[in-house]
Amino acid sequence: GMAVLDACEKIVERLAPIRAKLGPDATWEQVVNAAYFDRVSLFAEGFYKTPVCADYDWAAGTGDMYAYFTYGVAAAEVELHTLTGEWSCRRADVLMDVGAPLNPAIDLGQVEGAFMQGMGLYT
Repeated sequence: GMAVLDACEKIVERLAPIRAKLGPDATWEQVVNAAYFDRVSLFAEGFYKTPVCADYDWAAGTGDMYAYFTYGVAAAEVELHTLTGEWSCRRADVLMDVGAPLNPAIDLGQVEGAFMQGMGLYT
C-alpha cells in the first residue's frame, strides 16, 4: 500500500501545475487530458522501505524479520510412484490471510506463484 501511495504522490505533484492552470473546478479527466497533451508523464514508480527489516536474531530465534505479517497454510495430496519417484499433485488447498488487499487478483497470483515455487523447490 505505501509504495502505491508513493507513486500516487509523485503523479499528483506532476499534475499540480496543470490543476492550478485549469482551476479548482477542473475535472480529473480534464487535468489528465491536459497533462497528456503537455507531455507530462502519467506513470510513476513507487517504493516503500519498511521501517524495521531483518531485526531478527537467528541464533536466538527472536525478533521480527519484517514489519508486516501474513499467515497461510497449504496442504497437497500427491501420488508417488515408489519405484520411479515420479509424482503428481492430485489436489492442493492453499489458505492465506493477507488482510485487506488493494487488488485481490494480484494477491491470488502471488499466493499461487509462491505455492508453485515451493512445490518445485522441495520436490
